[in-house]
Amino acid sequence: MNRKRIAAVSLSYEDFPSFDAKLEEAARLVSLAARRGATLVVLPEVLNQWRGDGPDHPDPLSIHEMVLDDWKTSCRRLLDAAVDHGVTLTVPIYVRDDAVIYNVFYLVDGTGTVLGRYEKEHPTCGEIDHGVIPGRNPGLMQWDGLWVGGAICYDMNFPELFARQRDEGVDLFICPSLFPGGNLLNYYAHVHEVPIVLAYPAWSRIIDPIGEEIVEGGLRHETLRWGSGSPVYIADINFDYEVVMDCSREIVLEIERKYAGRIGVRLHQHNCVYHVESLTDDLTAREVLDEFGLSTRRESLQDGMRRIDAARGAI
Repeated sequence: MNRKRIAAVSLSYEDFPSFDAKLEEAARLVSLAARRGATLVVLPEVLNQWRGDGPDHPDPLSIHEMVLDDWKTSCRRLLDAAVDHGVTLTVPIYVRDDAVIYNVFYLVDGTGTVLGRYEKEHPTCGEIDHGVIPGRNPGLMQWDGLWVGGAICYDMNFPELFARQRDEGVDLFICPSLFPGGNLLNYYAHVHEVPIVLAYPAWSRIIDPIGEEIVEGGLRHETLRWGSGSPVYIADINFDYEVVMDCSREIVLEIERKYAGRIGVRLHQHNCVYHVESLTDDLTAREVLDEFGLSTRRESLQDGMRRIDAARGAI
C-alpha cells in the first residue's frame, strides 16, 4: 500500500485587493487542507493574476505587471504556510528568468525545498503575444517516492505531452489550470493509467487511474442558490495498484479468498478492466499479478501489438 492524501484547491479567480491578499487566502486554504490530512496541495494556474481575470474586465493586469523576478521573496507567505504545516504544494506563477517570461509551477515540500519546476510547454497565443516563452521540461519531479509530471491549462490539449511523461515513468499528473480540461483529462488518466489532480477555480477534480472522478467541486453554484461548497477537495490515492484487462471471475474469487482485506479488486465493467490495489504494507499489487499469472493492461496491449505485427509480417 502506498496511500497519499492529496488536495485540489479551487482558489477564487475573483479580484483581490493585492497579490499579498491572494497569497493570504491561498495560505489559509493550504492550512485547511493540511488540517484535513493532505500532504500535497495543488493550487490553480497563475496565482499572481490577482485582479482582472475574465472577459471584458475593466481593469485587467498585464502579464508584465504580474511577472515575478524574485518569486521566493514574493511568495514568502505561501512558502511559510507549507513549512508551518509540513505539506508539499504547487506555486503556479509567471516568472522572469534572464529577461524571459515563463508560465510555471514550482513543487515545494514541507521544508521549503524546491523539488522541481514544470514549465508550460504550450502557452496560449495571447500569452505568446505578451512575451511568454514555451517551456522545456527535461524530466519528471520526485515527491515522496513518486515521479510527478504535469500540464498547465492549454497544455492539456496536447496528448503527446501526457504520452511522453507516461513513457518517462510518471506516477502522478499535476494540472494547475484556468481551463476545465473536460473529457480529455479522463481520457489521459484512463489510457495512461495514472491519476490526475486538476486545480481549477470553477471546478477542481481528482481523477483515478481508470479515468473516473474520485472527488470534484469548485466555485460553480448554478444549482445552489446559497453558493458553493468548500474550495478544498481531498482524495486518498493508493499508488500501489495495477490495471488488468485479461482476468477471469475465477481468478478474482481466488485472489479474494486468499487475500481478503489485503488486496482489493474492483471491476470497471464499461472499461473492461480490473483495478487491483494493495491494502497492506507487506504485499504489492504487482506481486499478486505475478503469483496468479496476470499481466497489466499495458502489457496485454503491447503483447497484442507484437502478435498483430507478426501476423501482418507473415502475409
